[in-house]
Amino acid sequence: MAAHLAQHVFQVDQRRAQRDEIFIATRIRPCSPPFGDPAPAYLLNVSRFGFMARTDLSPVDGSLISIELPELGQLVGRKIWSMEQNIGAEFLEALDPTVYFNLLAAIAAEQRLAGAA
Repeated sequence: MAAHLAQHVFQVDQRRAQRDEIFIATRIRPCSPPFGDPAPAYLLNVSRFGFMARTDLSPVDGSLISIELPELGQLVGRKIWSMEQNIGAEFLEALDPTVYFNLLAAIAAEQRLAGAA
């Protein structure tokens, strides 16, 4: 088990792009059988290529899931890993840099509104 965890940590450190640390409430939905209702989640970080979220949803590795993102709506990704309640997924298509910048701006605005409430 420890060797498997060490290999996972090494693979995570070999990402294609820097992840931006964030914390917003969202929803994740299974897109592969068994289909289900959206589950509450917290988006913990995101990059042009994927994301990490905390959720009670536990899809199997390799299954398709969608995540609700500000300005973009539902984006589909493939669940790659999980550790306790955290899951990591890779988007099926990398986000265009301009689209990604706009997503980060929308998240920042959402976080400011949440902080002002």
